[in-house]
Amino acid sequence: RLLVDKCRLVCLFDELLPNVLAGIGYALSSSVNVHFVRILDCLFGIWGKDNDGPQGSIVHGLMVIYLFDWVASNLINFGFLDKVNVFVREVFENFKENYASFAVFMSGIGVLRVTDRYGSLTGMILDVVTKMRTSAIVRVEALVSDLVSRKLRFSSNSGNDIQNRLLLQCVSLGLTRTVSFSNHSSLFVCLALSLLTEILPLPRLYGSVFELLPSSGGLKVNEIKEHLDGILFKEAGAVTGVFCNQYVLADEENKNIVENLIWEYCHDIYFGHRKVAMHLKGSDDELLKDFEKITESAFLMVVVFALVVTKHKLSSKFSQEVQTEVSKKILVSFSCIEYFRHVRLPEYMEAIRKVIASVNQNENACTCFVNSMPSYDDLTNGPDQKTKYLWSKDEVQTARVLFYLRVIPTLIEFLPGPVFGDIIAPTMFLYMEHPNGKVARASHSVFTAFMSMGKEPEKVDRVSLKEKLVFHYIQVSLSDWSNIFLPEALPLFTALTVLLKKQINSVLKSSLMRLMNGSSGKESQNQARN
Repeated sequence: RLLVDKCRLVCLFDELLPNVLAGIGYALSSSVNVHFVRILDCLFGIWGKDNDGPQGSIVHGLMVIYLFDWVASNLINFGFLDKVNVFVREVFENFKENYASFAVFMSGIGVLRVTDRYGSLTGMILDVVTKMRTSAIVRVEALVSDLVSRKLRFSSNSGNDIQNRLLLQCVSLGLTRTVSFSNHSSLFVCLALSLLTEILPLPRLYGSVFELLPSSGGLKVNEIKEHLDGILFKEAGAVTGVFCNQYVLADEENKNIVENLIWEYCHDIYFGHRKVAMHLKGSDDELLKDFEKITESAFLMVVVFALVVTKHKLSSKFSQEVQTEVSKKILVSFSCIEYFRHVRLPEYMEAIRKVIASVNQNENACTCFVNSMPSYDDLTNGPDQKTKYLWSKDEVQTARVLFYLRVIPTLIEFLPGPVFGDIIAPTMFLYMEHPNGKVARASHSVFTAFMSMGKEPEKVDRVSLKEKLVFHYIQVSLSDWSNIFLPEALPLFTALTVLLKKQINSVLKSSLMRLMNGSSGKESQNQARN
């Protein structure tokens, strides 16, 4: 009686909660049936919806898992089957408003862990255990379905967002601790939401940097460090593994929903990190480094997921249209997270090969991919007009453009001439002037690939696009004789001469004559844009 009356008051002190839960566990496991339901009500009401109890946490949720793993094992081992039936009825079959949803969910996971171990039982015990397992699964899936519906339908500013977030966190960690779920679409979507908003919550954290008042000093380093040190972030790999396994089993509608969530997340973290990096670079490098620890895990999650998607959808079961659309989205998403790629992953290389092979030889798909590249104006104007901006210093954007510059040569045979001239050429010439030699070389390689392709592009104003680009290429290369252009350009001049022989020699001669007649190197960037 004292336990029931004082439980919530005692549990306000975090250090006492494990002892209280242990006492409840012993009481539930005993042979005494008196107050069994009241003790259950006390336990699940500790984190009730009013404000006089403790705030629930993911640590509390994990305690509940192992508490009910232990309690359910005891009830089965001691043959207290009547208490098992009462427990199932009170917790899983009857919905009680004052029961904390996250605690009910985690108790269900604890029960499922037990039933996973008792598969060889027979007789009456098997019937009771099977009923307990079925009821736990039904309640867990109902909680998750309601949560997904709320999260997808309403904004994160709803009144119950704290409870929703806690349940979302518990779902992700709970599902890594049981093998009981083979296929349930809501679980799959819920794992995606948990990864994107709780485990790797980069968009929300980016927003916090700018939402806080300047006097508060912005987002505190400790807030990020707490997330990095927390169990949620440390379980990112395990949750990603379960998430990808669920993808294979989910229906196509929910596969599409989750794919779009992941690709949208890639865009969000590209724009968010680009803005935050420019804001924090040089002023709060420690916070920026902590952000990039999270982005590295986000990169790994996206790559592993993308590979699973390619293995499923780039097959004969799907139309060519579906395959090319998925491949294009993956390529664009990979461009957004290129800045976060610090290691050479086999999964990354395999996914890239698969999607390029799917997009290749499809002119429309290649054109759509190129059209997704940031425009010249976007590249040369920063995301924030209040901040002084220099495009060559924008490392996040440069990494994305470098991704395009590396992929485009593999698709160049299938790009219409106007697409190259209007979209690629301005960016190519701009990044030839980038101080990073790797980026400049990639730009030169795009030009070489275009000039060496077999088909002659369309005529523009009676002058071939190749001739116009060769003229400008020489002009740009010679305009800054002392810097990067000459050493980068000379080998390519030679290569072009060998590849195009008389045609290129004629163009080179014509272009050099025009240069000698007074074209200025200072005009090169404007001409590239035009």
